[in-house]
Amino acid sequence: MTTTNTEAEVLCEDGETRPLSVCVQDHAGRWHDSDECVGIDGSYYNFNDGLICYVESRDEWFLREDCMRVGSNWVHGNDAFQCHMCNRGCHDDDSYTDPDGGDICERCYEYNVCSCSNCGDRQWCDESNLDEDGYCTDCAEPPSLISGYSDRSANRLKSETKDKLRFGVELEVEGYESDEQAAEYIRQHLPATYCTLKRDGSLGEAGVEIVTRPDSIAVHKRMFGALFADSPGKALSSWANGRCGMHVHISKDALSQLQIGKMLCFLNEPAAENFISKVAGRRPCSWCKVHKKKLTDVRKEHDRYTALNVTNRHTVEVRIFKGTLAESGFMKNLEFVQALVEFTAPASRSISQATSHRAFCEWLPKKAYPHLHAFLVAKGFIRRRNAA
Repeated sequence: MTTTNTEAEVLCEDGETRPLSVCVQDHAGRWHDSDECVGIDGSYYNFNDGLICYVESRDEWFLREDCMRVGSNWVHGNDAFQCHMCNRGCHDDDSYTDPDGGDICERCYEYNVCSCSNCGDRQWCDESNLDEDGYCTDCAEPPSLISGYSDRSANRLKSETKDKLRFGVELEVEGYESDEQAAEYIRQHLPATYCTLKRDGSLGEAGVEIVTRPDSIAVHKRMFGALFADSPGKALSSWANGRCGMHVHISKDALSQLQIGKMLCFLNEPAAENFISKVAGRRPCSWCKVHKKKLTDVRKEHDRYTALNVTNRHTVEVRIFKGTLAESGFMKNLEFVQALVEFTAPASRSISQATSHRAFCEWLPKKAYPHLHAFLVAKGFIRRRNAA
């Protein structure tokens, strides 16, 4: 028996007649091969008509009228804005509010907006009434040792190291009497050339966040050593009050995308949850959420309150640690971050090894990371007979 193909055929734009199943009619009523079009909101659009664009961050096609150019990439309008000063398209996480309530980019904000070092009140720099110390009229007397949460001046403090790889430390503490009392004590040991002291809404009224300049781990160990030598627990609390954390930033330009992906997977690996919690001194929480990740999630992550915050422009931030004023615990935390960077370095080991906490423990050199090594031996992650 002979069967006849009775499927309807249509004349496509190239003059060829094809079965209807392989042709689609676009929004303007023109016929195309199905692989030349994409469906958006119930209509088809030809790839070459200039009306659609591919948004890599969402892995999806959209109408161009719903998107915006940010650099060389298309970004959906819900994820971007246009700076009203320079007219550039910018990512939402680069949005800053100017003194008039408008949205401007980070670059325009830094060059045009000044904020009071105490209350954080924003002013246009060319209209500012801030004094030479950065205080507005209401805050000028007496000047506070503690700046507002938005203060970023620590990033501009001069580093000792010339290395491209730098680390920044944020340690939250609380004073027993007041934040000013805490700040005065801290300033006796940690100079203003090394760190800034900021307020943080997540802490109590006596809370202070110590934010260091970007520098090497060796410099941070030496500088904080002066604080620990004075037994800071007599004037400050961190671990015991249950409100404080410790974050460590790593310069992004010293890391590859692959290396950041390995670190992201390592810190979020379900099999390593107990290991990470022991090292961190706390379980995952709303300030440092943990979910299983893939290497490619580096480009899709938008939540900054995760174990590894990759949303900052210039740094990645390890947020897992509970705040501590114990010298051994503080040094252990610094060594863990430095060791994680070394362990995930490109081409040093396979991806499966570089995201395994067991492989990490087997690799960890005792001499380079003495505080971390001793901690992992004490907790049973490194066997004592192999720890010598």
